[in-house]
Amino acid sequence: MLILLGVLPKIGQVVANVPGPVIGGAATVMFAMVTAVGIQTLHKTSFDGNHNLLIVAVSLAAGLLPAVQPDFYEHFPNDFQVIFGSSITSTVIVVFTLNLVFNHWTRRPEGESAVSLAVREGAVAVNVPDDGVSVPDEGARLADAT
Repeated sequence: MLILLGVLPKIGQVVANVPGPVIGGAATVMFAMVTAVGIQTLHKTSFDGNHNLLIVAVSLAAGLLPAVQPDFYEHFPNDFQVIFGSSITSTVIVVFTLNLVFNHWTRRPEGESAVSLAVREGAVAVNVPDDGVSVPDEGARLADAT
């Protein structure tokens, strides 16, 4: 699409003539949608018995730091300032790092598998074979009952 705009200058001129407030309104709606999807994703996440609440809190604090105190990183190296001076990049780096440390590199209690953890958290296992024994699906059971 952008190549087409570059090759056809008239189309590029039309896009360039869109007023700034219209672009600002579109950007506001776009970022609000991204925020809403993020909130929906957080709603699906379990915060009980794990470190997810800590991960979200520390990540939000790290992301708000450049917005609230822009001079916070002025004594850090330039490369660090480029990366962590942006709220988005600092938040993403912190959340990925903390998620790896707390949810992937640490051990779960001995004998607890991912499936048992999911079931304990409220997931429902459907058509999951257990120890080599297959579980018939609901449709087959209903067909046998008639």
